[in-house]
Amino acid sequence: MLRRGTSVVTVNKRLARQLENDFAAQQEASAWASLELLPWQAWLMQQYQQLIANGKTAAMPLSALQEKLLWEEIAADWNQKQPTGHALLRPTVAAANAANAWQTLNDWQLDGSSLEEFMWQPESRLLLEWMDTFSQHCDNGGVISHSRIPGLLLDAYMHDDIVVPEQLVVAGFDDYTPLQRAFLTQLESRGCELFELKQTGNEGKACITACTTPEQEIEEAAAWASHELQNNPEARIGVVILDLQQRSKQVARIFRYLLHPERIVQEDSDQQRLFNITLGQPLSDQAIIRDALLMLQLCYGSLGSSDLTRLLHSRFLGEYNIESAHLASLDLLLRERGILDCSLEYLSNLAAKELQTHRLAERLQQLKLLLGDAGEISHTALAKRYVEILRIAEWPGEQALNQREYQARESFSHLFDSFSRLDRISPPASDKHALQRLIQMARETPFHHQAGDAPIQVMGLLEAGGQSFDALWVTGMTLDQWPPAPKPNPMLPLQLQREQMMPRSSAARELHIAEKVTERLRCAAPRVIFSHAKLDGESELLPSNLVADLPAAANVQYQHPLFQKTDNIQLQSLGDTRAPQIDTAGERVIHGGVALIRDQSLCPFQAFARHRLRATQPRDAAPGIDPGTKGTLLHDALEILWKQLKDSKRLHAIDDETCRHLVIDSVTHAANKYRLDVHVGKRMAQLEQKRLERLLMQWLELEKKRPPFSVIESEAKHQAQLAGLSFNIRIDRIDQLENGCHAVIDYKSGRHANPGWENERPGEPQLPIYATQSKHEICAAILAYVR
Repeated sequence: MLRRGTSVVTVNKRLARQLENDFAAQQEASAWASLELLPWQAWLMQQYQQLIANGKTAAMPLSALQEKLLWEEIAADWNQKQPTGHALLRPTVAAANAANAWQTLNDWQLDGSSLEEFMWQPESRLLLEWMDTFSQHCDNGGVISHSRIPGLLLDAYMHDDIVVPEQLVVAGFDDYTPLQRAFLTQLESRGCELFELKQTGNEGKACITACTTPEQEIEEAAAWASHELQNNPEARIGVVILDLQQRSKQVARIFRYLLHPERIVQEDSDQQRLFNITLGQPLSDQAIIRDALLMLQLCYGSLGSSDLTRLLHSRFLGEYNIESAHLASLDLLLRERGILDCSLEYLSNLAAKELQTHRLAERLQQLKLLLGDAGEISHTALAKRYVEILRIAEWPGEQALNQREYQARESFSHLFDSFSRLDRISPPASDKHALQRLIQMARETPFHHQAGDAPIQVMGLLEAGGQSFDALWVTGMTLDQWPPAPKPNPMLPLQLQREQMMPRSSAARELHIAEKVTERLRCAAPRVIFSHAKLDGESELLPSNLVADLPAAANVQYQHPLFQKTDNIQLQSLGDTRAPQIDTAGERVIHGGVALIRDQSLCPFQAFARHRLRATQPRDAAPGIDPGTKGTLLHDALEILWKQLKDSKRLHAIDDETCRHLVIDSVTHAANKYRLDVHVGKRMAQLEQKRLERLLMQWLELEKKRPPFSVIESEAKHQAQLAGLSFNIRIDRIDQLENGCHAVIDYKSGRHANPGWENERPGEPQLPIYATQSKHEICAAILAYVR
């Protein structure tokens, strides 16, 4: 039993929280002295703060993010100095390996001299160079790496620079690094009473089960956890997933579906959950933070169409309840214009011109005035500017935040503090470069929603260290995953890693650790189930040898909550046979024209949805000029062209140069009418005009091969009657042939397709409708594919 006044150091935060709860449950008084209970790294920082308070050091510790970015800067600077062909292809990966090597060398109480006999290896030379550069940055910036703090504390204990704790309990450690052993030995030699908290044994109550696929394995674990909780609502249940890092979204989806089907749509409810996943999500994935970062990106560059849509529909910016309809209209306008990338300047001008409310336009104008080319400035100054941008954008909105959103906002505030402290290790940066760094920090900062203790804990292997449960399920125990395959650090000499038994250095070392962890998991609960999948795609999987001999587990019978207690439910039905009338432009003429008939022919339901329910899909912006715009330009250009040519006689009479000028003028007028250069840019407009000019010249060569004709109508509007419906139609062209008969022509700019006129439901009913509704005698109907 833990006693008052004892310092307890755990392997992770989760175990510290559990031990704190266990300690509170043991007390029989209404109040008691709190227990000093911290994870290993937090306890080291507490000890180091004493060293700072005693004036023995002034070096401030780097955060994990600061240390990571420093290594990446070192790798990037080194890479830029290399000649062509010698630079690293993935400098960020090399930086991560170097940081890991630095940590390992410190944990094994080794320095650069341990690499001297391996200097013939280029990786060793590079690591030594980067380690020297890293140390210089730390010395110049007055900071210290977390890896160096335990060694500094060892010296401090030897010289009585800080007080040695009277009693220390360590808990949850499967193995100790050489530095940790030396640290604990030093404490004990200086009079500290040292204890190791062991798990109580539950040996002999473990079993194994096989599932068909990895996904089914997660489903069965979730079903089992729900079954256990139903049998004992006070139980503490654990589910360990070996590859939780890679499968976190799938795991969250399955557990939410099985345990909280009512939250499948509304995920961010503040209500207590039955399960908690220990692995945090990236802070940047939280909607409130994602939208804040998008706002900053808009200010310092541009946003793609999908991101801009997300930003305009964000409830975390401005007065959403008042402005939402106007912002939706602005989004539709941007889609109609085919805007792929939108800048703050363009959005501000468009909002000022098009929106009925000027609230957004005023905020965007304020942002334009705030921004400017300030050159390279400090991270502290940039952080203040980012905060001011979000204030002007009225982030996080006018609505009350729920618990998750509030915690995410607080984490974002702490992230700005960490961003400001980058001045200690990094020179001033430009706006865009610094913003990319802030976004990277948000992506790499895990966000843990603190919603209280849940009875079902879903965790990775490391988070389960030292914890106890009433029941435990461990997934992923396949031969290829457990023990994990060796993965030595490529920056450290392999010989050194194996001699020192460093992490992931050899199969023997991984087997040794896996045996310890497996034994610890078997003792973590009175009932433990190990599971493995039998198939992953087409690959057959076998159970790990460490658990293969366990007895088979009994099958769990589970019914989904959605289908529980439904035997006596009386179903109701509601007949809804009425819908809005077809939209009309007056008393009798309907909107939609021939499109309504075509949609009804192709799919009555879609015609019903589009023309009676008026359910339309917003257009998605795409690179280049969309097919609809190309078709419009083609129709307009041909209309202008034939108004000048009038008939085949003149077409044959003019020379090629005159014909080419007529085509160029027609295409230019069509492009100017549509304001093509405004919508897609001058260069894209020029390319499209050249394409259309070539196409029309080729088309006129085909027209010359026809018998004589005269164009009597081009893009003429008519009113048609069909099945009691009146609607407007626009006939692309009607030619009078030399025998006095007429041909109706429908231009098509898309791919050739069978119109299906012989079918009961034709796919292209336009021409038959045009032919039957024309006042002229029609003897030919032509689909003209101009492409």
